[in-house]
Amino acid sequence: MPESGFQPDSGGFEADDTPVTPPAPPSPAGMPRQITQEQQAAADDDLDLDDEPDDDNSLDPDRRLRRARNEARNLRGRLRDTETERDALTAVVDGLRRSEVQRLAAAELADARDLLDRHAVADFLDEAGHVDPAKVSAAARALIADRPHTAAPPVVTAPPTNRPLESLRPGASPEMQPQETTWASALRPLVG
Repeated sequence: MPESGFQPDSGGFEADDTPVTPPAPPSPAGMPRQITQEQQAAADDDLDLDDEPDDDNSLDPDRRLRRARNEARNLRGRLRDTETERDALTAVVDGLRRSEVQRLAAAELADARDLLDRHAVADFLDEAGHVDPAKVSAAARALIADRPHTAAPPVVTAPPTNRPLESLRPGASPEMQPQETTWASALRPLVG
């Protein structure tokens, strides 16, 4: 039987007919139920991801300098990424605080944005950085006292519908008794 692989005489590859069996997947029965700290420490000790020696003194000065510069470049990149993420999250938190101040001020003001035109969001935060409803309410009341037209319109409740006056009809008219409808009473206007 010819070997599998490139055959220069035949002009290409020939496949052998030997069946290939895939490796068996790992069985859960063969795995430990729990990895102990000693086993984990031993596995970590066996891993040596650096192909360079750990002793920095054994490296030549150029290599140490190159290594320090690479490490500094990596740290600067991570710092830039972290600052970008921090700025994005700060913008989200500021937006949430702003909308919370507007929501709380909307109970007392016609336009809650009027409050934020005169105050910064930081004026309404407590020591923990949360929006303080008492500070928002006090600032809204102070704005209403200074500019009454900014107050929210009063809430008007609908009148009750079961008032006895609504069932009265104008004029003095007797109350009509309901009449029973029959075929004769329905046809009487037609017959004449």
